Amino acid sequence: DKVFTTQDIPSLMEQLHEIQQSGVMDGDKLKSIAQAFRKIMSVENNPPVHEVLNSGALPYLINMLSLTDKPLVQFEAAWALTNIASTDQTAAIVDAGAIPALVQLLTSASADVREQSAWCLGNIAGDSTALRDVVLAANAMQPLILNIIKPESTSLFSNCVWALSNFCRGKPQPAISQVESAIPAIVDILRGDNEDAKVDALWALSYISDGGEEHIDAVLQCNVAPLLVEILGEESRMLTPALRTVGNIVTGNDKQTQAMLDADLLHKMQFLLNHERRLIKKEACWVLSNIAAGTEKQIGSVLGRYGCMAHVAEMAEHATWEVRKEAIWVVSNVATGGNKFHVQSVVECGAIDSLC
Repeated sequence: DKVFTTQDIPSLMEQLHEIQQSGVMDGDKLKSIAQAFRKIMSVENNPPVHEVLNSGALPYLINMLSLTDKPLVQFEAAWALTNIASTDQTAAIVDAGAIPALVQLLTSASADVREQSAWCLGNIAGDSTALRDVVLAANAMQPLILNIIKPESTSLFSNCVWALSNFCRGKPQPAISQVESAIPAIVDILRGDNEDAKVDALWALSYISDGGEEHIDAVLQCNVAPLLVEILGEESRMLTPALRTVGNIVTGNDKQTQAMLDADLLHKMQFLLNHERRLIKKEACWVLSNIAAGTEKQIGSVLGRYGCMAHVAEMAEHATWEVRKEAIWVVSNVATGGNKFHVQSVVECGAIDSLC
């Protein structure tokens, strides 16, 4: 394979001008040119994206996306754009008007073209919330979900789920109307056995649930609570995003918190509080503090879980500061929102010392 460098750019641009002037869209030539630009920008360190952009190649690459009868050209052009989108020049692609064409390619007859377009759009959405909103406004979500529901390959599926997580990520959050259609697909992924996809799907769910009650309702309506609780019971890469999602849900109203309790969330708390990772302990205490900010019955359910409050009291006094702080919130919320029996329980397990 020929190694292409920036020295080849003038010759490649000359060929593009010749094709444009002839009016004959030679598929083989265009594929070779797009591939050359892709390879020029595929170097690991400091890819020469500025040189490619300054050459004026970008509009040509974007125009190649619309050559429906030449999927190999579309694939190479989308790949070249993906290389640009993975640098700090992502906005250049958006400003040049590539988004509508990339969204269109999510329904291409070629699975390779669909996958490459999803990868490119995922990079663009992951760059900033402003660019994410441009992608969502171009209605990219629905065709992306179709590729997740009926994937042609494991690779296409994984790339689309990763892109989906970037579509949902970042603050300010997307409007719930822009992302709620993804939730049933996310739940289906969680019922599957592809762990990489499940991790990305859980992060997407954590982003969606990190909002107001409307966001939390949209998540709970898809009956995800039992699936989340099941994940919390064992060590895996899914644990952190699942726990974050549960934490977001219990920041909601009492009814939303109760949905997690009804799914037997408290049964998993001892495992989480005993976890060797500090972040897991901290977030487990954050979950408990939000439950303890609920109804008297909900406070009672925390205290009624054998050993749970004693463990929290011990952490409130002796754990590292970031864990202690969350554990102290549990104690404080029980003491301020509970009845006299609840307060007595807290006193008896020695938790008041942590507040002094």
